Amino acid sequence: MRARQLLLSIASIFLASIMASAAMAQTASAPPANSQPTSSAPAAAPAAAPPPSATPAPYPYPYPYPYPYPPAGTYYYPYPQPGYPPSYPPSGYPSAGYPPTYAQPSYPPVAAVKRPVQHIHDGLYLRMNAGFDISTSVSGRIGGIQTEYSGYGLALAGAAGVAIVRNLILFGTLTLDTTTDTSERLSGYSVYADGDVNLYGFGAGLAYYVEIVNMYAAAAVMGMKADLTPTGTSSSSQGMNLSRLGPGLAVLVGKEWWMSENWGLGVATQLLQSWMPGVGSSSGTMRGGSFSLLFSATYN
Repeated sequence: MRARQLLLSIASIFLASIMASAAMAQTASAPPANSQPTSSAPAAAPAAAPPPSATPAPYPYPYPYPYPYPPAGTYYYPYPQPGYPPSYPPSGYPSAGYPPTYAQPSYPPVAAVKRPVQHIHDGLYLRMNAGFDISTSVSGRIGGIQTEYSGYGLALAGAAGVAIVRNLILFGTLTLDTTTDTSERLSGYSVYADGDVNLYGFGAGLAYYVEIVNMYAAAAVMGMKADLTPTGTSSSSQGMNLSRLGPGLAVLVGKEWWMSENWGLGVATQLLQSWMPGVGSSSGTMRGGSFSLLFSATYN
């Protein structure tokens, strides 16, 4: 009995609440009593939202990570979307992977430049001479008689050395003067000479070039020797040493013309003088000398 009364009480309360809610809804939807009917004119547009007081400044570059949330009450979000790298400002350089597009400068063609030829006397020095022996003589006492051999013929000479400074050459030399038409004088009387006189030697010296005219002068201290080579057909003809090795002097003056950067051709005169000790029947000193006109070929 009590349970039934309790259920009836709950049902009546629930029903009363539903009826009160419906009454309130009708009151809200009904127009007021003093309202006028609306016209057919369109409704006015809603007023625009007031602009924000100030646009927030973008976040300083580079953007920090993780990106912070924008401040409350703002609608501007200046940060890049998550997952994409930040956009860098233009730097003025071309994109990676592409060559620059500037124009290549053009230059006129350059002709091959040939090194100028330099005529300088330096380095290795080689000189070869050949020419005419204008006069050669060897004189002294042989067997107590004053004897002199003289004639003309062929002259040969050669030198090899090196420039110790520019235009100054240190060289070693060989010379040979031989007569082909020899005359013999015994105490002033001419007799038949059955042989050729050879005057030869070796030595060392210096040569100096005057570069502007390419002329040179050379002098050498020599060791000289003289002998007689037989030329007759008689079986009694035999050679004879006229002297032993003795001191001598060679003087050479010449002029050359350049044929290439290192080779030159020229002419020269040579004077030889020697003082040689006698040998065998020769007593005292045998004196020899020659004067030659030479042609030269020089490498320097």
